Amino acid sequence: MKKQLLATAVTSVLAISSANAGNITDKVSLGAFMEVGGYIGGDTRQSIDAYHFNETSEDATYHSDTAGSIRVKYKDGQVFGGIEIDAYMNKDAKLDKSYIGYKFDNGVTVKGGLIDSVFDARSSYGDLAVEFGKGAVETAAGGDVSGATVEYKNSSLYAGVTVIQDDDKQTGSFNGAIDFKPMQGLLIGAGFLRTDGFFWGAINDSYSWNVGTEYQATDKLKIGALYNQYRVNDKDESVDLNASSASFNRNSVDMDQWEVSAQYKLVEKLTLAAQVSSRDYTYEDKEYEPSSGEPLQNDTNTLSDSGMFYGFGAFYDYSKNTRFSADYQYGTALNESMGYIKAAFYF
Repeated sequence: MKKQLLATAVTSVLAISSANAGNITDKVSLGAFMEVGGYIGGDTRQSIDAYHFNETSEDATYHSDTAGSIRVKYKDGQVFGGIEIDAYMNKDAKLDKSYIGYKFDNGVTVKGGLIDSVFDARSSYGDLAVEFGKGAVETAAGGDVSGATVEYKNSSLYAGVTVIQDDDKQTGSFNGAIDFKPMQGLLIGAGFLRTDGFFWGAINDSYSWNVGTEYQATDKLKIGALYNQYRVNDKDESVDLNASSASFNRNSVDMDQWEVSAQYKLVEKLTLAAQVSSRDYTYEDKEYEPSSGEPLQNDTNTLSDSGMFYGFGAFYDYSKNTRFSADYQYGTALNESMGYIKAAFYF
């Protein structure tokens, strides 16, 4: 069934592309995306983001990230909206977005519905890597929440906040982001996420925050730096860590990570990228009695690790609608080296 859904999405992508996807009317536009590829490595997919530390796979050498997406957008003056459906090779198809919004003349935009939160959309300040496994179709962490966003933007400043209604997502009940450009070629930004409790006060609150900067040093060279801190309370059910190991039931996680990265445009269509990162994290496993909420065991299974990892990659823009990318990461902070290849098609 999942492969049939993906095949339907692929067929739709090809049909849309042959019909010159774009504006259907002066108010409605249609787009489609297809990404083919995945991870190459051992039986555990090692992701560097804060949510997917360990994901086992039935395939010991290849982990598919192939997916397709169809998007419809509506705009009538200052009113806008959209719907997006994603289909995956190894997951169920889903309604990924459904929202409506209004853009004011003073730079303020409001929107609500099933949306990307501000933190999801803008939480990678200073990360110039080849986006290991990330793309137009959201096959990895992050995701869509039922809530409302208020944003302000001008030529040098962006500020946004999202308030979230549901509590079963990997994002939280409140998050935000801000960035500014103090000079030509320089961007400084920060993001914050808080879960399980509106704003502050709940004992189970978990949070993540980061700060990063990017600088266009030359016409060809761009450099970046990022610091991220991530804390999860083991009773915070609003966070799904997707820890596949049977030894972990609910986890508390304590992680700090920094990263420096760079992109260099070698030729017109080919860009090289590299990153150096350090990660220090601790898992604490506790299994709880469902009725009482008390721990079933006195001993806590703790996994701590720290170390460096390095990444090298490249992306090639064959055309404005086609990108090929490849990435390789290794280091003591990862259980094993991993590679990633992807072809992305945008219509």
